[in-house]
Amino acid sequence: MLPDKRVAPLLLLVAVGGTAASQEPELIPAPYLSPQYVAPPIAPSSIIVAGRDEPGERLVVTGRTLDGTSPVPGVSIYVFHTDVEGRYARNISTPEAELNPRLHGLLRTDEQGRYRYETIRPGSYENNAAHVHYVVIAPGYKPRLLDLWFDDDPILAARRKVGEPDVPAGIRNGSVCRSLADCVAVRPLTRDANGVSHTTRDIQMIRR
Repeated sequence: MLPDKRVAPLLLLVAVGGTAASQEPELIPAPYLSPQYVAPPIAPSSIIVAGRDEPGERLVVTGRTLDGTSPVPGVSIYVFHTDVEGRYARNISTPEAELNPRLHGLLRTDEQGRYRYETIRPGSYENNAAHVHYVVIAPGYKPRLLDLWFDDDPILAARRKVGEPDVPAGIRNGSVCRSLADCVAVRPLTRDANGVSHTTRDIQMIRR
């Protein structure tokens, strides 16, 4: 039998006192400051996280890293998410699976602060909206752990129907998000003629 794969999302685990959160006064859990989550200096700005043989609806995400309205080039971005069945890894239990996910990628923003990745829409787990995690690191700026959620997620639709907020207070007001509005971005999607979903996720950098 495979290890249990379904736990609260990473931002919620940190918000309620997950591993290393209480020891790290940054906007990111300490484990994600490891060099393995930093892109090489020559990393491309456009990558493929999940190949065409990966089950699931194809997804393309683009965005920019910004300091106010000015682009920030060369920012390291590590993205990771579950597969279509809501698993970070097939043979590793969480939280270890979240530290070693199967679907992940490293990139650096280009001269205009732009990035792009192609993947599949992640699966959800334990009534959590499907999401992509970001680890964002650049000299002179605070490292950040961010999320991308999707506006058409049926779990969000159910929350809205009963008057609940998209992002639970435990995440929004936790030690990682600290009520920063862009910590979790709930973004709309469009679908092209080939059935590929597209969305954008800009990132505001925070100076140290």
